[in-house]
Amino acid sequence: MFNPDKWAWLGSNMPFLNTGGMATFWGFMAAFAEFFGGIALVWGLLIRPAAFLIACTMGVAVMMHCAKGEGYATPLIYMLFALCFMFRSEE
Repeated sequence: MFNPDKWAWLGSNMPFLNTGGMATFWGFMAAFAEFFGGIALVWGLLIRPAAFLIACTMGVAVMMHCAKGEGYATPLIYMLFALCFMFRSEE
């Protein structure tokens, strides 16, 4: 989680989004969303913001896998689950 080299690698895997030389920042944001967003969902804290961050990260993952011609089913399913958490109704 706390490795700027990994953040830069993660951010550089998104060339189709034109990160504008901010690959390390976007890599950090993806790692933050996946790590802390997952913990927040498990603990039931800030569910909608955490689900939004996860859905955005998984949306980028779906686009990346589609651009590479790889299977995109797993990140798509994660994105749909996050959207379900985001738009769930309160009773």
